[in-house]
Amino acid sequence: MTSPMMKQYRELSAQLPAGTILIFRLGDFYEVFLEDSARVAKTLGISLTKRMDVPMAGFPYHHLTEAAKKLVEAGFSIAIAEMT
Repeated sequence: MTSPMMKQYRELSAQLPAGTILIFRLGDFYEVFLEDSARVAKTLGISLTKRMDVPMAGFPYHHLTEAAKKLVEAGFSIAIAEMT
């Protein structure tokens, strides 16, 4: 069973150009899920975790500018979205 949040994440991700990492705001954190989470965790030096068998990596919302800069400088394309 997929949660409404993961449904929205997957739908938004599917609309992005291939290889674009979706950074998804959930409350006070930005999260990246699934296969992109390992790349983000490694690039940003943050923990790779798992919830309900879904890999994820996240950081506080006030670190967005710094995190986005590091990801873009590492060659990633990113998109940012808020949960609705």
